[in-house]
Amino acid sequence: MKPGPVGMVGVGNIGLPILRNLLEGGYEVVAFRRTNRECIVSAGAVAAESCAEVSSRCEVIFTVLPGFDALRSVVFAVNGLVKNAREGQILVELSTLGIADKVAIRDELASRGTVMLDGAISATPNMVVAKRGAMFVSGGERECHNLLPILRAILPSVYYMGGFGNAQRIKLCANHLVSVNLSAAAECLALGRKLGIPSKNLVDALVNSGGGSVQLTARAQRMIDGEWSPAMGTNSGLKKDIDLIQEIAREIQCPVPLLTAAARMYGDAIEKGLGDADVASIYEVVSERAGVPPRRS
Repeated sequence: MKPGPVGMVGVGNIGLPILRNLLEGGYEVVAFRRTNRECIVSAGAVAAESCAEVSSRCEVIFTVLPGFDALRSVVFAVNGLVKNAREGQILVELSTLGIADKVAIRDELASRGTVMLDGAISATPNMVVAKRGAMFVSGGERECHNLLPILRAILPSVYYMGGFGNAQRIKLCANHLVSVNLSAAAECLALGRKLGIPSKNLVDALVNSGGGSVQLTARAQRMIDGEWSPAMGTNSGLKKDIDLIQEIAREIQCPVPLLTAAARMYGDAIEKGLGDADVASIYEVVSERAGVPPRRS
């Protein structure tokens, strides 16, 4: 399916590599970002002046946004996507949000003929660049199937999860693992350093051990070095997702004690002023308590 220009709203840490992968896949991209639109042009895409312009030019649009208020503004503001919403247009919403919030937007758009699909990306920005990781989609099966060529231009591994909202549900499950994994990595690195293992040996051995993981590989050295910027994902952003997971877990009466323990680390990092720092910075909280703070050049 080559539908003409593909729309993008939200060109940040994840959105920019998505945009580049679409361009590499042979798609023209029309994108909107409120600030620093130069990154859109330098990537080879068209920088739109508004969300309404994206909607007017594109039949398929992706949104990757930080929260529900941002999504609602992008869709329903004066120059929002809804200004040129029409029958047959498809919005693939990739943000990590509450399912009820996504349903509310979907239902409002449906009255104008626009189909909204629920989507999610489970990958670090560098993984998206390398076309590794997973994309989850849910909602209309026919629309998801028709979009597979576009979706696979972003990431080859695309999973249709069924009814609308299931992409969010599996993304929250994945982020449960990310949250616990990162907190365990921080704790383990502090333990290893406290035991006197040289930092380089510690990182190399653990990354290649049976306890290795995507998150350990991506962030172990950053933890040791105290490298919190640039942020691939922030403590505030992950804590938002943890709150969503805990809310759903309470609703269905599913205990999540490991996540509850990890949540305290991210909360402590935010209180320490590390809300906008990379999630690797939870190591600062853990390691300082252990008496082995990050080394900094």
